[in-house]
Amino acid sequence: VILSRALETAPSTDRPKVLVAGNLTLDKSLAVAIEDGGAQVVGLDLCNVERGAALEVDEDGEPFYALSQAVLSRHACPRFEPQSEWIERLKNRALETGADGVVLFSQKFCDNTLYVFPEVKKVLDDARLPVLTLEGEYTKGVSGQIATRIEAFLEML
Repeated sequence: VILSRALETAPSTDRPKVLVAGNLTLDKSLAVAIEDGGAQVVGLDLCNVERGAALEVDEDGEPFYALSQAVLSRHACPRFEPQSEWIERLKNRALETGADGVVLFSQKFCDNTLYVFPEVKKVLDDARLPVLTLEGEYTKGVSGQIATRIEAFLEML
């Protein structure tokens, strides 16, 4: 969704690159707020964005088997993926995309996701990747408080 907007924009060395990760967002407003703040979103590792859209189906062989293999082999939502695997994959993805920072987002009361954030932050800090942790409501849009925190984070990058 917003990733297509990010990909339409030519990569720029003067804009900080941000990877967004966590559980889910109800609309594109978080990514838009990051881009409006002057950064470039280089990935959306959220339950409902790239995980739902990115599906590589082997076109050779039996179609139903290939489709089921594609669905079952993609990465799970972080709350269902083993903690250590998600953390390592997220760190590697941030480094591969050249991210200057990572925004970790969770819906309020998603304890499974919030539980792992301190360990994710530690691993990313060790990799010298700044992290902004956000917790949002189950509503569309970005609150003024979250927008301000995003702006402050981007200034730090």
